[in-house]
Amino acid sequence: MEKKCYQCGSSNVAKIVPSTAAYIPEIKKEIAEGRAIVKCCCAGTGTNGQYLCKDCGFQWDYYYERSIQNEKDSE
Repeated sequence: MEKKCYQCGSSNVAKIVPSTAAYIPEIKKEIAEGRAIVKCCCAGTGTNGQYLCKDCGFQWDYYYERSIQNEKDSE
C-alpha cells in the first residue's frame, strides 16, 4: 500500500530508517531508490515506523497513523 502524506496528500513519501540498518540489502535498495532516508539515531531507537513527506517536510509515525485510523473508525 502506497503511503500518502497526511498534511499535503503527496505520495512522495520516504520511510526513515536508522543508520544501523543501512547495510541491509533491502534497505540499501530502498535508500538508492529514494523510498527510505537514513537518520542517525542511537542504536536505531526512535526511527521505527516513521515517515517523511519529501514535498512538504511533514513527519509522522505509526502512532499518528493509528490515531487517524481510530478517528475514522469512530465516525
